[in-house]
Amino acid sequence: MVCRKAADDRRPKVSIEAALQASGTTAETKVRRFNSAGRRLSLNDVRIVVLSQALAELCARRETGDTLQVFEASMKDCAAFAQRLHRGQEERPVTPAPIATDMPVQASLF
Repeated sequence: MVCRKAADDRRPKVSIEAALQASGTTAETKVRRFNSAGRRLSLNDVRIVVLSQALAELCARRETGDTLQVFEASMKDCAAFAQRLHRGQEERPVTPAPIATDMPVQASLF
């Protein structure tokens, strides 16, 4: 996770609930993308995905102090979501995406 101060964040400020819902959807999409490649993430990896997405969504148009306060208040919800998301990848069988072997491979240095 890398944090940078946005000089001009043009995203609209949304409610905390909407920000957390959007971050959950994005986090789940990212974890499922790893799963579709035949990979399972550790609980700590899932936590990082969930927490970084929550922070990214919550900081839109909020002052640093406000963001920190809201983020800290949402930690339990984020941790519970990360647990569910981690368990969910164990329950779903993972089938790696097929590799296309009949397509030519082209490499470029530019």
